Amino acid sequence: EAAEINMTKDPYESQLDTEARSLAKVLYGVRENNTDDLRTYCWCVFNRVDSKEYADTLEEVIAQPSQWMRYSEDNPVTEDLFNLARAELDSWHTGDIRPCSPDFVFMSWSPSEIVLRNTWTNTSKTTYWRIR
Repeated sequence: EAAEINMTKDPYESQLDTEARSLAKVLYGVRENNTDDLRTYCWCVFNRVDSKEYADTLEEVIAQPSQWMRYSEDNPVTEDLFNLARAELDSWHTGDIRPCSPDFVFMSWSPSEIVLRNTWTNTSKTTYWRIR
């Protein structure tokens, strides 16, 4: 008798794919920025999930109104943005690489640069971070 083959994807992998699709839709709004800026943007999302001041899941943080530049649930998921989101999610979930402090939950955006900061307003105590 032939063994039954379980074709169901690993639940962890399925969750990563779901999160990567959601994150790719966020990145779509700032897709004209360079790859390092897009990676920086991802870490603002992750830091908010890790913060006690925001929602507890990636999907809930993303769904908060008026938080992400030109974000829409209807944004397309491109292969490039999905792959970039998936790679950053892998780093975040595994904890292998945390390139910045989880305190960076705010950002400054322009078409030429995305910079994270640790305070809402720019003060003498504000520090900045971006992937370089």
